[in-house]
Amino acid sequence: MKKIKALCFFTISMVSYIMAQNSSVHVNVKADRNPISPYVYGANVPTQHATAIRWGGNRTTTYNWETNYSNAGADYFHTSDNYFTNNLSAQQRTIPGIAVINTVEQAKLRNQYSLITLQAAGYVAADNAGSVTEEQKAPSSRWNAVEFRKDSELSLVPDKTDGKVYIDEFVNYLKHTLGQVGEGGVDGFGIDNEPALWASTHPYIRPNALSLDEFFYKTIEVGSVVKGIARKTEVFGPMFYGWNSMLRLSMDVYTDWSAIRTAKGYGWFVDFYLDSLAKVEQEYGKRILDVLAVHWYPEAKGTVTQKRIVNLDGTATEEQLIAEDMIAARLQAPRSLWDNTYVENSWISQQAGAINIIGRLKQSINTYYPGTKLAFTEFKYDAENHFSGGLSLVDVLGVFGREGVYMANKWDATVGYAVSAYKMYLNYDGAGSKFGPISVQAEVDNNATLSSFASVDEHGTLRLIVINKTATDKTTDFNLAGGYYTNALVYGFGQNNSEITAFDPVLSINDDAFTYTVPAYTALIFEIQPQQQTNILSAKILEENNSVIKVAFDSDIVIQDEATALSEFLVTVQGAPLQISGLTLGVSSSELLITLDAPMSETSDSIYISYEGAALLGKNEIPVADISSFRVNNELQAAPLKIYSAFTSPYGTSIMLEFSKPINETNLSENSVAVLVNATNYTVDSLVLSSENEYQLIAYVSPRILIYDSVKIENTAQTIEAVDGAMAQDFSMSVKNNAPRTSLTIDSVRITDNYTVELYFDMLVQTQNSDVSGLEFFENGVSIPYTIKFQSSVATVRFEQPLFFENTYTMSYYDNAEIMSLYGGYLDGFTDVIIQNNLNPTPASTLIPATIQAENFAYYKGNMQLEASNDEGSGEHVAFIGKNDIYAYYIECATAGDYTITMRHAGASSNGYVSIWVDGKKEANMYVPNTGSWLTWRNSSVAIPLDVGSHTIEIQVEEHGFNFNWFSILEGNNPSNAEITTSFVHTSGTLLYVFYDRKIETLPNVSEIMLTADGVEIPLRSVAYQSSDSVRIVFEFDSVIYKNQQVLLTYNETSAVTTELGSLAPVTEHVVLNSSRETGVEIGKITQNTVHVYPIPAQMGKIITIATCNEQICTYELFSVHGVSIEQGIFSNVHEITVNQSGVYLLNVLCGAILEEYILIVK
Repeated sequence: MKKIKALCFFTISMVSYIMAQNSSVHVNVKADRNPISPYVYGANVPTQHATAIRWGGNRTTTYNWETNYSNAGADYFHTSDNYFTNNLSAQQRTIPGIAVINTVEQAKLRNQYSLITLQAAGYVAADNAGSVTEEQKAPSSRWNAVEFRKDSELSLVPDKTDGKVYIDEFVNYLKHTLGQVGEGGVDGFGIDNEPALWASTHPYIRPNALSLDEFFYKTIEVGSVVKGIARKTEVFGPMFYGWNSMLRLSMDVYTDWSAIRTAKGYGWFVDFYLDSLAKVEQEYGKRILDVLAVHWYPEAKGTVTQKRIVNLDGTATEEQLIAEDMIAARLQAPRSLWDNTYVENSWISQQAGAINIIGRLKQSINTYYPGTKLAFTEFKYDAENHFSGGLSLVDVLGVFGREGVYMANKWDATVGYAVSAYKMYLNYDGAGSKFGPISVQAEVDNNATLSSFASVDEHGTLRLIVINKTATDKTTDFNLAGGYYTNALVYGFGQNNSEITAFDPVLSINDDAFTYTVPAYTALIFEIQPQQQTNILSAKILEENNSVIKVAFDSDIVIQDEATALSEFLVTVQGAPLQISGLTLGVSSSELLITLDAPMSETSDSIYISYEGAALLGKNEIPVADISSFRVNNELQAAPLKIYSAFTSPYGTSIMLEFSKPINETNLSENSVAVLVNATNYTVDSLVLSSENEYQLIAYVSPRILIYDSVKIENTAQTIEAVDGAMAQDFSMSVKNNAPRTSLTIDSVRITDNYTVELYFDMLVQTQNSDVSGLEFFENGVSIPYTIKFQSSVATVRFEQPLFFENTYTMSYYDNAEIMSLYGGYLDGFTDVIIQNNLNPTPASTLIPATIQAENFAYYKGNMQLEASNDEGSGEHVAFIGKNDIYAYYIECATAGDYTITMRHAGASSNGYVSIWVDGKKEANMYVPNTGSWLTWRNSSVAIPLDVGSHTIEIQVEEHGFNFNWFSILEGNNPSNAEITTSFVHTSGTLLYVFYDRKIETLPNVSEIMLTADGVEIPLRSVAYQSSDSVRIVFEFDSVIYKNQQVLLTYNETSAVTTELGSLAPVTEHVVLNSSRETGVEIGKITQNTVHVYPIPAQMGKIITIATCNEQICTYELFSVHGVSIEQGIFSNVHEITVNQSGVYLLNVLCGAILEEYILIVK
C-alpha cells in the first residue's frame, strides 16, 4: 500500500509541475520573412478602420449603373429601389454610377484600395418601383438586360431608355470619371457576386440554371473587358460562396463537373477553375484573372449548443452565441485557415478532416496558375460585441497577413471589439502606429491556448501580437532570435475592456528573452525596440594595397575573435568566393581591413562582401548589423571609372548616377549627360555632385518624369572625371524608374471672397501643413502672407488682409515636392500665373448719417449669397451667412460723437451674434434674435463712438442664423432695449420665468421688480439666469402663486444691462401666464397634456418626436440631468430631435400658457 501511495504522489506532483510550466513564444526575425499585404485589413462596409473597401454583396448583382437602381432579390421581397442612393439628393441620384463613384472617392480619401463589383448575372433593375412579382421576372419591363460589349461607340452619357446596360461602357465611364489606377481610379473589379447562388439569391433574373459554359464565358468576357479598357486594374473572381462552391461550384453543374474531375484528376473545382484560366492566358496572351476570390463563413459549431459560430440562419440566440462552448469554438476556428493538424466540429471536417483552407487554395494556385493572388472578399466570425469575436478577428487578420493572402474584406459593419481588432494592426496606440510590413517567424508551444504573429519594419522595430485563448492568465516566456532588443511597450484589449489600453511595459530585455503574463482572454501587441547596431558605410580597394578591402562603419568596432569573424565574412568576385586571410582594424577604430589571399587588379569587377555573425562587435557591444552583398568599389589607379546604376528620385525631378570612384565636380555641366524619356530628349537643368555621397551625381531634369515613362541616360561629353583622373567611359543605360505615378495640376483658380482664393486640382491632394514654402502669392508684384488648407482636391488659401478688384494678383510655385497628390504625383513649378479677379469694384465711402444696403460692402469674407428680398423696399439681402463671416463698409464721419448702428435682419429659429469693429478695433457686440421666420424682419441696434474722418466698419459674425438686409448709422446713443417675449409662473407656483429678445449681461435687482397675484404683491427673493442662456431669467419667491390667480409684472428703469448696453424696456402690469398647478387646498389632478413626447424611453441616436395638438408656436429646451442646457428651439405642431448620448434628461416644452416637463430616458 505504501508503494502505491508513493507512486500516486509522484504522479500528481509531475502533473502539477507540468501544469505550472510557462507557455512559450519563439520569434526569429531572420526566418520566414515575407511581405504582408496591406489589404488584408479590409471591409465590405465603408469604414475608416480598414485598408481596402469592397463594394459588393447580393445587391450589387442587380445594380443598374446608368440609373443607380438595384433589386434586393430574395434578401428582401425582390424590391427595386434607390437602396444605394437613399442618402443622396434627387439630383445626385441621376448621376450615372454615383453609388460607385462615391464609394471610390471616399476610399481614396482614406487611402484605401477600392474593389468594385461588375454585373454578370444577366439583368439589372430597370426601375425603383418596389417589389417585383413572379409574373414580372426577367425578361420584362422591370429589368434591363446586361451586355458585356457595346457594338457602337462607348458614351460618357449612357442611354437610359434602350433597355440595356453595357459593362464595357461602365468600365470606360469610371475610368474617365475617376481616373486610372493610382490616379483616383478603381483598383480592382470583381466578377459579380457568388454566381453559384444566383438561382436562390436572384431567382427572378435566373430563368436558367448556371452551366459551366455560362460560368466560364462570363468570367472570360468580363475579365477581357476590364483588361481591354483598364489594363492596370486587377480582376477578382469568381467569389466562391464557401466550401461547397470551391468543391463543385454548384449542384447545377454536378454531373458535368464530376466527369471532368474524373478525367482530369482535379482535387476540387478550384483546380479546374485555375487551370482553365491559365489556358485562357496562354491562348489570348494576357492574364484576365489576377486574384482568386473566395468567401469564408466558418461552419464550426459549439460542442454543446451544436450551433454554428456564425449565425447566418438566425437560429442561435444571443446567449447561445457566447456560450462557453461557442467561445471555445470561435477562438479555435481561425486554425482551420492554416493548421493542417486541427479538426474542427463541423460537417466540413467530417468530410475532409483538417480544413487548412488557405493551404489548400495556395497549393491549387501553385499547381495550376502560379502568380494568382488570393483574397477572402467576404469573411465573418460573428459576436463582435463580445470578446470572443474580437480575439478571433485579431487571430484571423494575423493569419491572413502571415500566410500571404492579398486581400481580406470582413462582412458587415465593424463594431465593438472588432474595431479594436483592426486597430491592433492599424493604430494600436492611437497615434497611428501599425503592425509591420514584413512577417517573421513566431511560434507558440500550444496552438490551442496561444496564437502569435510577428513583424518587423524598416527601422528594425519588432511587433509581436499574442492572443490568450483561455480563461486563465498565461505566464509566457518570450525568446527573440536574430535581433537585439532593449524594451517593449505593450497595448491590448480583452474580456474586461473592448478598448485598446496600455499595459505594463517590458522595462528590460536581457539575453533576447523576457517573461510576461498574458491575461485571460486577451490580445496584446508588444512594440519591441531594437538596440542600435553598427552599419557599414563603404567598402573599397585602394592603390596603396590591392590585397586589402577597406570597410568603413558608422561607429567603432571590435574584433572579438578573428578566426570566427573570418568565417562569418564572404567576399565574391563575379559570383566566385575569395579566400580571406586576415582581419585587422585600420587607422581608425571604425575601419576594418580585410586581407585577401590574392590581390585585385584594375579589371576586377563585381566585388561584393557579406557578413552575418557575432564576432564583430559595434555599438552597445553587440554584433554589427548583417551585411548582404555590399558592393566594393575598385579604386585602383588604373581601374576605369564605371557607372553602376541610375535611378530616378521619388519626385521624378532628378536622376541619381552611382559611380565606382569618387567624382571630381570641377568640369561637370548640364551638357555632360543626355536624358531620353520615351525617346524624347528632356532638359537637364544641372548636373551636380551629391553632398552626401562622393560617388553619386545628380542630374536635375524637366519636365517631371512619371513612373510609366521609359527613361535612358547617356554620357554625351568626356567631362565626368574621377578624383584620380579616370574619365567615365561612354555609357547609355536604362534608368530604374522610382518616379511618381502622375503629375498634379491645377485645373482652375477662383477668388471666392476678399480673403480667400481656392485652387482646384485635377486629383485628390494629400493633407499638407498650412505653410508651403514654395508657393507664393503677389499683390501688384509684392508678396502677401497667407495660410493654406488642403481638403480633397481643393486648396483653400486665406489671406491676412483683404483682396480688392482694383489690384492684380499672381502666384508662383517653386517645385520642391511639397504639394503631392494622394497617389504620389507632385505639382510642377510655375511662375507669375495671373489669378482672374472676379471681385466687385470697391464702392466709395458713404457719408453718415445714412442707410447702407448690406450687399454694398467694400469687402467680405464668407460663402454668402444674395437673394431677392421680401422686406420693405425689396432689392436684395445677404443670405447664407456663416460663422466668422466679415462684412466691411467704408464711411465718412463729419461730426464726432456717438452713433447708433441699426441692423435689419430676419431668421427662422437660431439666434445670431455679431461684433462691430471700427478701424480694426472692437467697439460693440450685438445680439441678433431670431424673428420666427425668414420672412419676418426686425431691427437691432447698438451705439458706437466715431471720430471725424474716414472709417472702416466691420460686422463680424460670431454666431450665424440670420439674413441681413441693411444697416443705418444715425447720430445718438439709442441701443435696443430688451422686450419680454414670454413670461410664466412655474407649475410649482414659486418661480417666475421671463424670456427676453436680448441677452441680459447684468441682471436687475429684485427690489426693482414688482410682481402681484390677484393684486397682492409677491416679494421676490432672488434672480438668476435659467441655465446658460442669458435671454432667460428666473425669479424665485417664498410664497406660492396658486392656479387661476391673475399675475402681473411691473418695472420701470432697472439696473439691468443688455449686450448692446441697453436696458429692460419698462412694463406696466404685464400679464404673466400662470402655469401654477397649486390649488392651495390639495394636489389637484394635472390637466391633460397639450404636448406629446414619444417614444419614452428613447434610443440613443434615434428620433424623438415632440407633437402638439394645434398649430401654435412652442418653444422647447433640453437639459442634462445636471441642469446644463443642451438644445433649444422653436417649432409648430411637430418637431424631431436626436440625442446621441445615453442618460437621463429634462425636456421643457412651453406652448401658450402651458409649460410641460418631461423626464427623458435615453438608452
